[in-house]
Order: sequence, then structure tokens, then C-alpha cells
Amino acid sequence: PQYVVAEYEPFEIRAPTPAGPEVDKVKITRRQSYQELKSPEIDNAFHDLVSSWTQESNGRCEVIGVEGTAIDALGALGMKKAFLAPIPLDHALNILAWAGASGGANGRRRGMSTGRFSAWWVVAALADMVGQWPVPPVDLAREGERLNWWFWAEEENPSGWNLNLAINDHQADVTWAVSAHDKAI
Repeated sequence: PQYVVAEYEPFEIRAPTPAGPEVDKVKITRRQSYQELKSPEIDNAFHDLVSSWTQESNGRCEVIGVEGTAIDALGALGMKKAFLAPIPLDHALNILAWAGASGGANGRRRGMSTGRFSAWWVVAALADMVGQWPVPPVDLAREGERLNWWFWAEEENPSGWNLNLAINDHQADVTWAVSAHDKAI
């Protein structure tokens, strides 16, 4: 995809968040219990993606996998309501790459090459292809397109640095959700 890259000026940097999609507000119905999934590869891929937010700044990151839909995954994260919209793979990659390139509020900006690699690594982890790395881009894209990508937010216009995605593998009936945030203090 066409990635949103930072623009450098003599005394400032502009690295805007990729434009979000039109979202619908949905009520999240929490189930009594969720079949929670464990995957060190997926968990590590998302945490590595935003490590400058969580290790060098004030950020946090939570990743959860459940059997079920995007709404099930958001319920497992503790959401009661959210703004939710389906997005295509290229938009998801743009959001992931932006987050991976960013330094968050106080961390050091890592740059778009790191951001792109981190985004591809997340897709490889979600597609269970980490052990096959390096994966040809066409194969990675095919697997990424097979997944259903959702953008979500707790507020209509959140501030700070936010990465909120839910990724559903409809063939396996599992969904992974990530909630990563860093706020300027």
C-alpha cells in the first residue's frame, strides 16, 4: 500500500495518524466466558510493534485472542461500546506501519522501514507464517487479504497515539484484538 510517511521540517516533524474510516457505534454484549487463545508469536508481534510507546514512553498494549467475532474480542477486552468499521488490508497495513514507525508521545521515532517490517511481521504472525520467514510479499498479501480487519475506538475521535484493531480469521472462527495507547502528559 501507499504508506503515510513523516514530513521533516527544520524544527518539527509531521507524522499524522492515517485517516480513519467511517465508523458505526455498536453496543458490545459481553458473554459470560470466552475461550481465550494463546499465541506468543502474535502477542510478541503486536508488543514489538509498539515497543517504543510502552518501553520509552507512557504507553500500554493489550492483545487478546478469542474464539468468535470482532465483537466477542472487544467484549473480552472489557469494552461496553465501541466505534467499529471494517477496513481493507492496505488500510490496516498503513495503520500498523504508522504505529511501528512512531515513537509515541516520548519515545524515539523508529522510522517507516521499521514500521513496514513490523506491520508485515504482525501479518505473518496472524497467518502463522513466522516460521517461514522471509515470506514472499505476494504470499503474505494473500494471507492478509484472507483475514477480516476491523478498526475500532472507544471514542469517536481519540487523542494521542492509538492502535485499535480486531482481526478475524473466519476459517478458524478466531479473532485477535489489540488495544495500544500512548498519551502525551
